[in-house]
Amino acid sequence: MLSILRRRQRAILWVVLAIIIVTFVGLWGVPRLGQGMGPAAQKDIAGSFGGRQVTESELAYAVRGARISLRLMGYPADLLNTQSDELRMEGWRRLVLLHEADKEGIVVSPDEVVQAIRSVVFRGQDNFSMDAYRAAVTSLAGPMPLKEFEDHIATLLRIQRMQQLIGSTLFVTDAELRQAYDIDHTLIRLAYVPFYYTNYVAPQEISTNELEEFYQTNREDFKVPPKVALVYTLARTDAGGVNVTDEDLEDYYEENKELFLATNAAADAAQTALPDDEFLPLAAVKGLIWTNLTTQRAMEMARDRAEQVYLALSGTRERETDKKIAAFTLAARDKELPAVTTGLLTLEDELPGVTNSLAILRAAFGMQAGDVNDVLEVPGTGFITFMVTDKRDAYVPELDEIAGEVTAEVKRRRAIASAQETANMLKQKLGEPVTNFVAALSALGYSPKVTTPLDRATPIEEIGCPAGIVARLFAFPENVPVVAPFRDGYMLAAIVEIIPSDPELMYTVEDTLREQLLSREQNVMLASWLSQAARDLKINPRSAPLSDENESSGPVPMQ
Repeated sequence: MLSILRRRQRAILWVVLAIIIVTFVGLWGVPRLGQGMGPAAQKDIAGSFGGRQVTESELAYAVRGARISLRLMGYPADLLNTQSDELRMEGWRRLVLLHEADKEGIVVSPDEVVQAIRSVVFRGQDNFSMDAYRAAVTSLAGPMPLKEFEDHIATLLRIQRMQQLIGSTLFVTDAELRQAYDIDHTLIRLAYVPFYYTNYVAPQEISTNELEEFYQTNREDFKVPPKVALVYTLARTDAGGVNVTDEDLEDYYEENKELFLATNAAADAAQTALPDDEFLPLAAVKGLIWTNLTTQRAMEMARDRAEQVYLALSGTRERETDKKIAAFTLAARDKELPAVTTGLLTLEDELPGVTNSLAILRAAFGMQAGDVNDVLEVPGTGFITFMVTDKRDAYVPELDEIAGEVTAEVKRRRAIASAQETANMLKQKLGEPVTNFVAALSALGYSPKVTTPLDRATPIEEIGCPAGIVARLFAFPENVPVVAPFRDGYMLAAIVEIIPSDPELMYTVEDTLREQLLSREQNVMLASWLSQAARDLKINPRSAPLSDENESSGPVPMQ
């Protein structure tokens, strides 16, 4: 198929290879399968929609294609390796759209697939080479047969065309385009006087009754989140000690020969005809095999070291947590691994050097103190095993435990209210609207600050006023005082100049803006369409969770 790359030199078609991630509304709350099926049959059926059943292998294949699509959108490989549930969801979405594309008779030609691959792999340049192609596929998808990769790209193009069909009735009027242009390109200059709440925090007596009443009204604001403490060891992947021989390379090649099945791209690169069942020669893929084997073995060595620590603890008879911590530390040191002890952590905390901290902490919150977790992969780094050393449930502390914190919060809120009241009093004093906001403030002894021209997406950095607040001020006419919050208090602000958009310059962004508006409307329609489609989707509750083991029997993907 890819022989067209050499024979055709026409202009490259612009292909958008990004898919819209729209999760099914209530996807995991949809009706479930399981009626009238035996356990073995249920295990192999992932679910059904549109009157047909989907097997686990079909879903796994769709998920592999979804991974490629997400990688093309810029998602890092390590992130995709830790989101099995989300990827299964994306796999279902892919299958539903592909099913609709089949019903609509949507097809793509080999030329279109070639142009898409050429755009992705070679950036449209005439620099095709088999090594570069194979390396790019491996980077995006792992050691995947080229024919499967090309099938996923063809599916992606068909899904894109289906999405375009769903939104084909939409259009953007000239009035909508002009309105959007005006919104994006109108600028304002603001004048403002800030009132920082810290200037209003003064010594003040707070009675016991006031403190108690405030605390009872705002108890949830002082809720302490659940926490866990861990001791963990991380075995890092190190390819430095791995030895790969020529015999190893030959064995790998023979055992995984299906990965090197030649497509027409090989014929194109070699400028010779090859039968469909011809395999790329060992010499052409030797470097890639060496890299893959080295990485795979380094990962196996790291996993083995981490597993030995886990096994040393899993059978221990110790029951006291302190003694189990000591045993964990000793087992780690025996394998020349560091044993890292953490303090109490919430779900928002991170473990240094651990890319999937959230997944690990989620697992920890499902365990009890003294439990040891099995080995987990840290994508791009190595393997981790850990023990929960302490666990605290969420709770609302008694007032006497945090009286100082509550007192400080009462004072802070009173100070914020005072800052707001001061800004409101100044606004009343000025009246509205004023002829000249800056002059009126100056006459009262204030020195207002005036910003540079701002659009709706630009914050006032100097006082930490977010862009969202600035965007709201666009609704007011010039010289109308407005009291608005910012990070550390309240300000009295007014627009002192509205700089309208220049209609003569709209042509410079018209095409891009029209595409953005149309895409936005298509996304909304697609989300609605997928919500309807999800009502027909039934998930088998006994369907096996997706993992590398049941996704692919191939070798470990290269990182």
